[in-house]
Amino acid sequence: GAGLFSSTDSGRNWRLLLQPTFNELLVSGSTIFAGGAGLQRSTDTGKTWRQVFAPPSGIRSLAVNGSTLFAGTEFHGVFRSTDNGTTWTASNTGIPTPTSTSATYFIQSLLVHRGVIFAGADNGGGIFRSTDNGVTWSNVSLGLRDRAGRSIRSIQAIGAQLFAAGQGGAYSSDDNGTTWNIMNIGMTVTDITSKTASSTELFAGSGQGQIYRTPGGRWTAVNNETIPINTVIQGMSVLSGIVWAGASAGIFRSADNGATWSPRNSGLPALEVRAILLNDATLFAGTPGSGVFRSTDNGSTWTPSSAGITDLRIFAMAANGTTLFAGTYGEGGARSTTNGVRWETIRNGLGGGVYILGLQVSGNTIYAGT
Repeated sequence: GAGLFSSTDSGRNWRLLLQPTFNELLVSGSTIFAGGAGLQRSTDTGKTWRQVFAPPSGIRSLAVNGSTLFAGTEFHGVFRSTDNGTTWTASNTGIPTPTSTSATYFIQSLLVHRGVIFAGADNGGGIFRSTDNGVTWSNVSLGLRDRAGRSIRSIQAIGAQLFAAGQGGAYSSDDNGTTWNIMNIGMTVTDITSKTASSTELFAGSGQGQIYRTPGGRWTAVNNETIPINTVIQGMSVLSGIVWAGASAGIFRSADNGATWSPRNSGLPALEVRAILLNDATLFAGTPGSGVFRSTDNGSTWTPSSAGITDLRIFAMAANGTTLFAGTYGEGGARSTTNGVRWETIRNGLGGGVYILGLQVSGNTIYAGT
C-alpha cells in the first residue's frame, strides 16, 4: 500500500500520515499508534509521526488497558509499555518464543476484556490470558481442537461472552476464557470469511456461499439455497434491523433476522460487492469494476451512481454527515455532496496510483488506508 492518509476538509485535500507498511492501528486518548515493521506514534492527530519501537519482528496486533499498551508481534510474542509507548519490554512469561522454545507464533489478536488481556496466536499457539496486566500469561486453550483449532486469528467479546475464530472455525467461552466450546456444530464449511451480529444473533459467512446463524450455540444454515454455492461472502452488516450480505454474486438481504434471504441485485451487474453503505434512507454498493450503485427502496432496485468517478473499482465507502466518500483501486478517492448523484475525484495529497482499501471517519477527520 501507499500508506495512511487523512483529510480534515471533507476530502478536498489529503495528507500522508505514515509510509507503509502497517498492520494495526490503535487510538489511545489523543495518541495514535500504527504498527507494522515498527511502531509509529503521533500525538498531534497524525500531523507528525515518530518511531518509538523497533521490535525484532513485525507487529500484528495492538491493545491498551488503562495506561498500559500491548503489541503482539510475529515470532517474538508480546511487548508491553507503561509510558505511552516511549519504551517497551518483552512480556512473555508463559508465552513460548523462539528464545525459549522452537515455537514461532504470530500474536494475531489482542483483546482487553474487563481488565483481562487475551492474546490469540496462530500456528497452533492457541489463546493466552493475563490477569496481571500482561506481566505473566497462561495458556487457556482448553477446548480448542487440534492444530487448526488452536490457530487463532481473532478474539472478540459480546457482553460477558468471548468468541474466537481461526483456521478451525469458531469457539465461545462463558467463563472468561478458562474453557472454550467449539461452535462449529451445524457448519458444513468452517472457512469463515465474514461475520456480524444483531442484538440477538451471530452471523457468519463462508467462502463457499453458506451463511450461518446462531444465538450462541448451534449454527443453522440460513441461506435457503438463495445464495449460489461457491460464492464468497465478502462482508456482512446489520443495518436498522436488516441483515445484509455482500458477495461475489451480488447483494442479499434478510428482513427476518436471517431466516430467509432475497437477492437485491436489480440493476446491479453480476459482479461482487466490496462495500455497503447506509446513509439515511439510501443504500450504496461499491463494486470492483462497475462503480457505485444506489438504492432508495431498501435494496429492491439499484441504479448506477458513479457520475464523475474516474476509476470504477470501488473497494471502500464511508459517510461524514451528508458527504459520501468512495475509495478506488488506483485513482485515489471520490467525494459526493449530492447523495451519490454526482462525484468528484479527490487526489490532493494522495498522489497517483493510490489504492484505497479502507475508509474511516472520526469526527471531522477522514482516514484512508491503502
